[in-house]
Amino acid sequence: MRMLVVIAVGVVVLTLTTVAMEGNLSSIAQSAQPQRLAEFTLPRVRVPERELTSDRLAGHVTLINVWASWCVPCR
Repeated sequence: MRMLVVIAVGVVVLTLTTVAMEGNLSSIAQSAQPQRLAEFTLPRVRVPERELTSDRLAGHVTLINVWASWCVPCR
C-alpha cells in the first residue's frame, strides 16, 4: 500500500510538471530561432585598446556569454 502511494504521488508530480511546462514550449521554440545580431562595439578583455565589433562576427556562429556573478537577475 505504501509503495502505491509513493507511485501515485510521483505520477501526480510528473503530470503537474508536464502541464506547467506545456505553456513554455512555444517560448522555448521561439527563442531557439536564429536572430540577427544587433550592432555593437566592445573593448576586448585582453587588449582593451582594440575593439570587438558586430561586423567582425558577421557570418560566424558565435556564443556571447553575458552572465556575471554580480548581476542580480542572472543569479
